[in-house]
Amino acid sequence: MKLYYDNSGTWTEVTAVVSYPTIRKMNNMYGSCTVILRDFEGSLYGTWYTRDFTEMKVEDDSSNIIFRGFLIAKTYFHNQLVLELAGLGIKLDWVKFQRNYILAQGKVAAIHADAELHVYNDVNEDDVDDGASEDFGWGVNQWTLGSQDTGLLIVDNTNSVTQKVWVCSADIVTNDDSHTGDFNDLLAQDEGSNMEIRESNPISDTHFIAQLEVQLDGFNIPDSVYIQQIDIRYKFGHDNLWFNQDPIDTDSSYLAQLGLYIYYDGGWQYTGRSAYTIYPYFIGSQHTDKWVSGTKTLIGTAAELAKYVTAAGGFFDHLDLKLDLTSRNLWEPRNAYHWIWADYFEVTVHYISQDISPIMEPIASNTAEGITITGFDWTATGVAVNDIFYIGQNTTQILNDISGDVGIDIAISSTLSKYIARNFKGVQCIDALDSICQLEGLEWYEDYAGNRIVVIKKADFVDNGIDLTSANYEWTWEFEDKCNQIREFHVWGRASYNIHAAAIDESVSGYASRQIIDDSILTQADAQEVADTQLALLKDKRPSIKLTMDGINSSLELGTKTHITFVRPTIAQAFYHIRLIERKPKGIDGIETTIFFGLGETTDIEFIGKA
Repeated sequence: MKLYYDNSGTWTEVTAVVSYPTIRKMNNMYGSCTVILRDFEGSLYGTWYTRDFTEMKVEDDSSNIIFRGFLIAKTYFHNQLVLELAGLGIKLDWVKFQRNYILAQGKVAAIHADAELHVYNDVNEDDVDDGASEDFGWGVNQWTLGSQDTGLLIVDNTNSVTQKVWVCSADIVTNDDSHTGDFNDLLAQDEGSNMEIRESNPISDTHFIAQLEVQLDGFNIPDSVYIQQIDIRYKFGHDNLWFNQDPIDTDSSYLAQLGLYIYYDGGWQYTGRSAYTIYPYFIGSQHTDKWVSGTKTLIGTAAELAKYVTAAGGFFDHLDLKLDLTSRNLWEPRNAYHWIWADYFEVTVHYISQDISPIMEPIASNTAEGITITGFDWTATGVAVNDIFYIGQNTTQILNDISGDVGIDIAISSTLSKYIARNFKGVQCIDALDSICQLEGLEWYEDYAGNRIVVIKKADFVDNGIDLTSANYEWTWEFEDKCNQIREFHVWGRASYNIHAAAIDESVSGYASRQIIDDSILTQADAQEVADTQLALLKDKRPSIKLTMDGINSSLELGTKTHITFVRPTIAQAFYHIRLIERKPKGIDGIETTIFFGLGETTDIEFIGKA
């Protein structure tokens, strides 16, 4: 391999190279390269001290560019000089980005049963359209001068949220030895009275019999409304009196879980809230108890949230909760009494009377006071007079602006279709690029040969035409099967506008979630698009396959996918996307290439990059 630096526009080779420990390039982060030069008592200091941020590249013996970037650090030793290089994408981290893509904003003036939305500029902020004096004065089709030029985003600020509180009205206790109290003891927290349910005999080693079900209701909510959120407040606990006089149980241990469940779509669903108690082996008797309290918030689409409540007679009538005790133990429980304690349950249902779907649509045409969206009937959207609107820029143009500011070509290898109405300030170019990638579902990587950044969707990774089998990688492989699927993705935008969007897939196993907090997100449409896009990318498990091979393997590059066949373990033949490449010297003049396939994450640097 050969190292070059930019000498006033001419690539000049650097001699006395001892080694390139690792050359790394990866998706969604700039690459890195370390170079060690032979030196004697710091004699190279005078040559390299002034070479700051110098552009450099590494080529193999066939003149393939395998790294290109900038010199960012130098460390001098008595017998060597170590150069630290960062990939060309580091310029995204260096250059600030300041652009306002809120191209216009105002309020809705009138709703008609056609595709034109009438708007006005509320100059005096009185929520009244004063006619021509508050027209925008836009030129005809000002916002449609190019293909997919600008988009309309709506903020629903007139459809206020109603909150109704439901409390316990009935209880059902099953298979207990005895119990005291009823639902009337569950109406207030820490008021001095509880329901206490005692049970002593399990039906198996892992399941006790006693259960408590409670019904919560109150104000009848019309089933025509749109539920936005359900808050469940609770306090419950578990107590155990356990005594053992039998020394043969010297290996016994016992973990009990009292779980809170909610009735959902015809069955009981675990809420993720439990009281745990652990009993180690001992001779004698002991009480072990645990209380838990807090709030469980349910969010999602109105259709999904409606499955948590029971409808009857045209109303959302009630919601059901259950406490259920289970255990994991190494022995047949004996001489034990268990208590379910219930102190308090309350539910708040948040709903709106008129739904509004997040709107992010391309503008077809406009006049001085109207915006037309093809195929819309505005009376059917839930948009109301004095809702706020924004006109935002298309993501293609924003990427072009980032490219211009940072001085690096950004090649777009996928079709983009989204819009952003945000004011980017106090951010770097990398932050703006990440915002586009989150919204559109893009990966980005450095193309060293083309001296550019490439953005691409997972579906558009190119088949590199290579089939890898054990003949290629022999025993130097790793298959990492991480449980990295995401069940929920949340986006928190401008707090004063109450912008919060969530995408949830109840079919995903586990309870892992991720979130983005970005105060520059001003509309529900923007937030919901990000949440939906990210959940679609992250809800399935993403394996990581590490293969090490001899040679440069120049066809195995980022932005491509490779067909891999495994014999052991027996894994179905499939295409795997390349996300990380590491190259390093092997022997005197050889190169070893390690490829990470699959869009998971394995190395520490990948986790740091996503933090």
